[in-house]
Amino acid sequence: MIQRIQSIYLLIATALFSIMLTNPVAQIQLSNNTFLLFYHSKIVSMSTDTFQPVPTWPVTVLIAVIMLIGLVNIFLYKKRTTQMRLCVFNIMLMFGLVGLIWFYTRYAVNKYDGIDSVFLWPIVIPFISIILTYLALKGIQKDDALVKSYERLR
Repeated sequence: MIQRIQSIYLLIATALFSIMLTNPVAQIQLSNNTFLLFYHSKIVSMSTDTFQPVPTWPVTVLIAVIMLIGLVNIFLYKKRTTQMRLCVFNIMLMFGLVGLIWFYTRYAVNKYDGIDSVFLWPIVIPFISIILTYLALKGIQKDDALVKSYERLR
C-alpha cells in the first residue's frame, strides 16, 4: 500500500540512491593539479588521460541491491515481519556501503600517493536513507502492534 507513511519513507530512501548513480562521491587530490573522482563504478582522473580507471563495481552492486530491497520492501505490506527484517538488513547494507566507499577512497589515496581526499555531498545520501528506513521500520512495527491488538480482541 503506497499510501502508508512507511511506504513513502522507503520510496524516498530508494529514490535518493539514484542520485548516487549520477554524481561523484569523493574527490582525491594526487598533486596540485591532478584530481581523481570517485563515481559509483570507477575512480577516474579529471585532468590526465593516462590514468587507468580503478573499477569499484562492488559499490555499484551494493547500491543496486539496496535499491532493489527498498523497492521489494514497499510491496511486502502484508508480510510485516519480513518487511521489518528487510528494513534492518537494508540499514546494515547502507552502513556497509559507507564503509566500502571509505575503503576505496583510502585505497586510492594510498596506492597513488595522494595528498588528500574530500567526500562530496552525495555521501550523506546513505545516512539520510538510514534515517528514513529506520522511520519506516518504526511505522511497520506500529502497524504490526495495531494488527496484533485487534487479533487479541476476537
